[in-house]
Amino acid sequence: MSLGERLKLARKRKGMTQMTLAKRVGTSQSTINDIENGRHKSSRFLMSIADVLQVDARWLERGDGVLKGVSVEVVNQGGPLPLYDWDRIPDLLDDNCSMPMVDALYRCPISHSDEAYTLQVLTDQYEGHLSYGDVLFVDPVGSYSSNDLVVCVMTATRYVDLRLLVFDGASTYLKSINHNVPEERRLLSARLEACLGGQLAFPVTNDPDAPPVALVGRVIFRGCKV
Repeated sequence: MSLGERLKLARKRKGMTQMTLAKRVGTSQSTINDIENGRHKSSRFLMSIADVLQVDARWLERGDGVLKGVSVEVVNQGGPLPLYDWDRIPDLLDDNCSMPMVDALYRCPISHSDEAYTLQVLTDQYEGHLSYGDVLFVDPVGSYSSNDLVVCVMTATRYVDLRLLVFDGASTYLKSINHNVPEERRLLSARLEACLGGQLAFPVTNDPDAPPVALVGRVIFRGCKV
């Protein structure tokens, strides 16, 4: 089953027209139509589409697993995961790190590894992608693929960021989703290392001039704090 076929199946299952889905996602009907008809093999709106249709984003994009009717408005079902402080995320790279939990345990409604954790969005700079207060369920274990939303640590500065992983067939980039970053500066070529049990599903640059970046998890689910 192709991406377009999965999208059409999920949309009809929710009883939505292409126009309704497009308005909920913040895009045009032609974009939805192009995906369903195979003219677009991917889209930056896939995570938002999965949220609206209440399906597993990995199933929608790659066909992994099964279609799941999970609600992004519920974060109190499934296994409990610790909420971490953004400022302490670089500590995950240290040997024998014992990460302190902030003040809540959120339950993840989809399958995940024992190393999974949560973060809360504390900025409104991800307009179009994430909202202030969203709870992100992050899993460092497993395979990273193009268009994954990842938590990354700039190794030299220990700066933490959320970026889209982009592989164009020749090069690998981390794309900023911060709307305050100018478009011409959003793509970062980096020497990527998947940490904590992660694996990269494509070749990465060995350019010695590219900054080293550690991937410490991919967002597997997004929920709203209720």
